[in-house]
Amino acid sequence: MGRCKVLVIAITFLAIAAACACAETPTPAVPATADIRPPAIRVEPRLRPLDLSGGGAVNGNCQATVTFQATITDNCCIQTESVTVDVVEITGNGSLSNLTVTKTHGAHPPEGERVTVNGSVLVTLTGSGCAATVQVTIHATDCSGNAASPVVWTRDVVDLTPPEITCSGLIQRQSDVFDPCQAVVDPGQATATDLCTPDEQIVITGTRSDGKPPNDPYLCGATIITWTATDICGNTSSCEQRIEILPIDPEDWFGSITVSKEVKPDDGSEWTMTVNGEDPQTLVDGGAHTYAPLEPGIYTVTEDGPGGYSALVTAGADGGIAATSITISLLPGEHKTVDFMNSRRIPGGTPSTGCYNNNPITNAGPNRLGVVGERITLDGSASYDPDEDLPAHFPGSANISPMYRHQPRETLQFHWTFATHHFECGRCVLCIPGGSSVLRSIQDFDTEFPSFVPDLPGQYVLVLTVTDEYGASVMDEICVTAGLPDTAETRRFSSGWHLVSIPVLPAETELESQPAGGGGAADARIFGYAGAYVLRDALQTGDGYWMYTRSPLDLHVSGLSIADAFTFHLPTSGWHLIGTPFAARWEDTIIEHAGFTWHTTEAARRGIFENFAIGTAPDGSYTQVEVLLPWNGYWVYAHVDDVLLHFSETAETPPVLFWTAPPAGFDPPSAPRLSVLNSLVTVSPNPARFEPIVFLVDGLVMVDGMRVQVFDPAGHRVWEDTTSGQEIVWDGVRSDGREAARGAYIYVIEVLSDSAWSVVDKDVLVLAPRGV
Repeated sequence: MGRCKVLVIAITFLAIAAACACAETPTPAVPATADIRPPAIRVEPRLRPLDLSGGGAVNGNCQATVTFQATITDNCCIQTESVTVDVVEITGNGSLSNLTVTKTHGAHPPEGERVTVNGSVLVTLTGSGCAATVQVTIHATDCSGNAASPVVWTRDVVDLTPPEITCSGLIQRQSDVFDPCQAVVDPGQATATDLCTPDEQIVITGTRSDGKPPNDPYLCGATIITWTATDICGNTSSCEQRIEILPIDPEDWFGSITVSKEVKPDDGSEWTMTVNGEDPQTLVDGGAHTYAPLEPGIYTVTEDGPGGYSALVTAGADGGIAATSITISLLPGEHKTVDFMNSRRIPGGTPSTGCYNNNPITNAGPNRLGVVGERITLDGSASYDPDEDLPAHFPGSANISPMYRHQPRETLQFHWTFATHHFECGRCVLCIPGGSSVLRSIQDFDTEFPSFVPDLPGQYVLVLTVTDEYGASVMDEICVTAGLPDTAETRRFSSGWHLVSIPVLPAETELESQPAGGGGAADARIFGYAGAYVLRDALQTGDGYWMYTRSPLDLHVSGLSIADAFTFHLPTSGWHLIGTPFAARWEDTIIEHAGFTWHTTEAARRGIFENFAIGTAPDGSYTQVEVLLPWNGYWVYAHVDDVLLHFSETAETPPVLFWTAPPAGFDPPSAPRLSVLNSLVTVSPNPARFEPIVFLVDGLVMVDGMRVQVFDPAGHRVWEDTTSGQEIVWDGVRSDGREAARGAYIYVIEVLSDSAWSVVDKDVLVLAPRGV
């Protein structure tokens, strides 16, 4: 699909000059030519894009009506003849029609006159057009020949209307008798219409909840197809279609076996065929015999003569299910088994895991903190077998044969092991600290509640495997981080921006703050980085953060200290903010990727990682550092995804060494901007009828107050209010005590931050007429 073209439309107001004087009878002291002030022109401000209006046939109502209003005032005299309107299409695939313009002349107290212009034009997007711009240029000349500077107003018309998509309804099928775990279903195709895009150009795609193509066989249970329609302008809509495959109860099955002779012997001898050793049938000259009806069960077909036979096996179920069949062939001396109960069985004669068994749900519990030398007990009791209950996607499951009833939870088997290779464990990726003998300390490894004693500080990854009665196994993992006994750390920060980290494994991830010099937690904002800055209120060891505080602040954290070694995982390439819980030399850091390890210099030579860590100098500028210190944050840069940083504590307390500025071409992101762009503004309800209107600013910035002003279309302020909080309510009453007239208004919201007012939102507010 090609790029949507833009349609630009211009509406130009031209002026016709005329002579006039300020007074009907000029005097020598005030000659008529003394009027040198040009007219003043006011138009409504630029608004948000106007979406296409209405419904209608495809490609038959791809249009919207743009209305415009202008007021031209003069201190002396201005006439309607001074204003003309011209419409010009500049670019795009569109057309204009139904242009209407009305001009009204009136007085402009205390002195002077004005002309009010109201107009509208119908904009129709055609072809592949997705947007248009209506431009109004206003020229005005008063009666004395003074011309105003042209004024331009624009309004965008955009196709933001998604297609209307319709999905087929629910489809229910019973599974195939000879393949009871699935059925073949034709789901059909969703249909869609659009205001601008013809049906044949709307792209419709279907995505199944199991990830398979729409026409693949469907397993027992419910499958959802999400159909998505996309028009030529990129607008999308979606709907869902449900496919349900119902398993057939074996008690309802029936079948028959028809045996026919394949080879006619030359000697004309008679052959016999038996089913389960009963009632041998003699077949002569290609004769046939049917064994029917047959109850559910397993049947053996045996050929007793010197030739060959074929057997046509037909099976079905009560309830109007169409019969299905398979053909088996037998050579002399052969026998074959036909199973009318389930043709897809796993060893031991138990039902197929693909149809009647759901995999267990394995839950090893949340990641844990522990203390070296103290036993840690894990909890896998949240694991369960969904077949313990009769799931909703088995309609009529209460009538399922006992052979297929779900098994009790006691049949689940638990097995815990320490990981022998890397697993994604939240943010933990180590297996066992080097030198640990923890493998010998685990107890009750085959129960829900195993335990072990960590003998070294570091991170331990354990894997829980839960297996149900049918052999289906699912794994989950848990990361246990063991540290030295509880410790507390406090650091004082001056006002302003700081690049920080925390030096402990926090028992409580909420950061505590103590005021210093009048400051407090409410005066601080902390931002993490994950490709973009995100406000944080819970901190994690190994992450770096930008912190802004208005006043000096003491930060107090408590938890477990970790020494000697620490590993940090970078899931993606690019910039990352990190920190270490101890002093570590950058040149001693080990970089790991895809199972290989290098020192920083070699990793940089191979293009895996840049050989620098960037912190802040005393003056706040970025600089390379030789030693990473606790409490500080640092920038690093990875060229590939999935990198591990292995830090080791230095043997001595290192000096703080600042190197050079960041290398050319590597500029870490600047600190987050505490600007109005970080504010979330809501105005509701809009349109408003007779309920109060709430103006709310819920921002990342520290807002000291807000102000709301409401203007009518002529630019007159009808109401305003100021508060020290972040919410203002307007009941629709003007500042002069009168009820505001129904119609469109312009509101402006400002916030006070750092002693300065900033506009955070400006838009249209609609007071709906009564009865709407």
